[in-house]
Amino acid sequence: ELGPFDLIEAAPSNPYGHFESIPFHSLNRRVQEWALGFADDVPDDDAVLARLLETQGAWPAGKAIPEEWLDEAERVTRVLIDSGRISGFKDPRTVLCWPFWKQVFARIEGVEIVPASLLRSPHEIAMSLCTRSKGNMPYWKALDVVGVHLARMKDVAEEQGGASHVVRFG
Repeated sequence: ELGPFDLIEAAPSNPYGHFESIPFHSLNRRVQEWALGFADDVPDDDAVLARLLETQGAWPAGKAIPEEWLDEAERVTRVLIDSGRISGFKDPRTVLCWPFWKQVFARIEGVEIVPASLLRSPHEIAMSLCTRSKGNMPYWKALDVVGVHLARMKDVAEEQGGASHVVRFG
């Protein structure tokens, strides 16, 4: 169950639909911009991109997450949980915002949180990023950004005891 939320529909970047839940997508964009300096798929500022690559998307130390965002995330997560016995959300930004979501999930007792890695060819993702940037993102930089996401995915999987929940597609 993806919850009772509107989902991101088809767009030129994905004619079949993205199917990200709008409340989770919106939260991830705000948190990612606050923590890493960009809300979209890739930074459009060279300095922000350089910092992302240099730090490998590491969460900034010493920044307190705004309490109202944690409250909002807890509210929508509880609505999602109440929508079905098995429920979830997907958004590529979640892996970069994982420290935020860990704090949200820690507030909710009696629920098993199971991160699942959705894996697709790094080449396909990099090509998609290049296309969506309308030529502003060179292929090799896009591939570097994909590498950051994969490294963060690996960290989350290891933190959760290994990559036992992996879906490969494409």
